[in-house]
Amino acid sequence: MRNLTLLVLADLHLLQAGQAAPPVTDRQCDLGVELAERAITDARRGGGFDAVVLLGDLLEAGEAPGADRDLAALEEVIHEAVGDVPRIVVPGNHDGDAELVLSIFNDEPGLHEVKGWRLFSFLDCWDEQNVCRRPPDQMRRFAREARRAGEGPLIVLQHNPLHPPIESDYPYIPPDREPIMSAYAGAGVLLTLSGHYHRGQPLSEAGGVRYYTCPSLCGSPFRYALVRLEGQEVAVKECQLRLPEEPPLFDVHAHTHYAYCAENVTAEGVIWRARLFGLSGVCLSEHSDQLYLTHQEHRSYHALEADGYWQSPRSVESERMPRYRREMEPLRSDFVRLGLEIELDGLGRPGVRPSHLEGWDLLLGAVHWMPGGVEGRSLEEVKRAFMENVRTLLESGVDVLAHPFRFFRRQGLERPVDLYRPVVRMLARHGAMAEINFHTNDPDPEFFAVCLEEGVRVALASDAHELREVGDFRPHLALLRAAAGRKDVSDLIYAPPAL
Repeated sequence: MRNLTLLVLADLHLLQAGQAAPPVTDRQCDLGVELAERAITDARRGGGFDAVVLLGDLLEAGEAPGADRDLAALEEVIHEAVGDVPRIVVPGNHDGDAELVLSIFNDEPGLHEVKGWRLFSFLDCWDEQNVCRRPPDQMRRFAREARRAGEGPLIVLQHNPLHPPIESDYPYIPPDREPIMSAYAGAGVLLTLSGHYHRGQPLSEAGGVRYYTCPSLCGSPFRYALVRLEGQEVAVKECQLRLPEEPPLFDVHAHTHYAYCAENVTAEGVIWRARLFGLSGVCLSEHSDQLYLTHQEHRSYHALEADGYWQSPRSVESERMPRYRREMEPLRSDFVRLGLEIELDGLGRPGVRPSHLEGWDLLLGAVHWMPGGVEGRSLEEVKRAFMENVRTLLESGVDVLAHPFRFFRRQGLERPVDLYRPVVRMLARHGAMAEINFHTNDPDPEFFAVCLEEGVRVALASDAHELREVGDFRPHLALLRAAAGRKDVSDLIYAPPAL
């Protein structure tokens, strides 16, 4: 029997714009799709999983107009994120038409076999008071499956929990709890997974059966579970998407709706999520070159290669820097800072007017491209050009070197490990910081270990081009702790002074 890891998501309570407002204010119903995507991303980093289990209440109001579209949007995102990984869905009391839920996810109640394990999902019923009832025909079907000899261990999936009992006026526990539990024990069920009770319940045991209630994904701190099965052993790891309060984590690099390369970010959306997911603050750091170019000009890159695009306005549409500054300035606070992400133009000069360099909280320098490109150049020539670009950016006064060696990754070139210490020493000479950035990037802990050796501080960055990236700093912390060789890294992370 091979080991099995289940990604368990419960109680998303998705309710998109255009439907009735959610009646319970602590549920982030409009974030259901995003929270699922964040959880999948986070779980993949934690080692991955063999199947996804959705334990009901995917929707807040399953009977509301547009519920089918919400379900379809959720299914599309999950399918895109997990591919061919099996998905098992258990409709809940908020989900409305259970058959619709199952059809959209191409699932059905009953037996599912994954890596030799048997997972049996129940489709329960609820009355007008939300009291859960187990249809007798499903228990008969379950009993038949349980009697099959020579099969793998049984895992039961259901929406309402059975054990431990919950004392509440709300009907969390089905009234026929005891005969159901007796049937589970008699069938030799190894584990029962439930949702519905948003606080969750830790792994427990009754009659030889293990029971676990997954907490809700829809409410802070936005928890999900990874359930690991090895033979008769069951281990549950609860994970949360909201960051811990310590150490305080400030994001030096998040984009706005002024970024042509962004997908769905807005300044307000970034700020709201930064608070929601536990950041201590965020700097809106927009691409300076894009603030001097029209979308078409930036897409063609001709203006960048021709140099001087930033020197004087060419059209009303291209002169966006003043508009950006006017729109962002009212958002500035101790929590929200403002900055620019600067790169070089075709002649190797910082692509920003000197008069526009004043008044920002942070300036980031980035090597996204190289004048003349890399084609036809040896690796050593590219490395020399890169070092010159970094030197120019630091001499222009940037505070942070953004995604320090991502350029090489994007060009399909090997990591220039021999440049780590020279770059770090340049950062040290100019009093600049190195940015930990995972956006389309795979930063090397070895580089940041050199930073710490040389006394260079580290800045954390989402480089958010999508709202789901805001506040996703668990890999950043893990990398920094690995580089430092200790858990407490609060003294190594940049935090801005109060305004």
